[in-house]
Amino acid sequence: LVSLRQQLKAGGASPTPTYADLVASLVARVLRRHPRLAVRWNAAHDALFAVPESEYHIGIAVDTDSGLLVPVVRDLLGKSVMAVADESR
Repeated sequence: LVSLRQQLKAGGASPTPTYADLVASLVARVLRRHPRLAVRWNAAHDALFAVPESEYHIGIAVDTDSGLLVPVVRDLLGKSVMAVADESR
């Protein structure tokens, strides 16, 4: 991740993706390859059911002068790392 971020920064990427941006993009791609990890649990009739997710939205915590903010980047699978970095800003 360090090498990739340095390459993007040296190449003039604007904004430069943070490590959180890179990890969020990677997590979305891992979930696409392993959909059993991307479920939410619903309770119905005293039983739990795993419901697969069709879209991946990830919140990235950001420390600001006004306090902690958590922008949510929606539909990560449809976005490049640069688009994730831009949206998380």
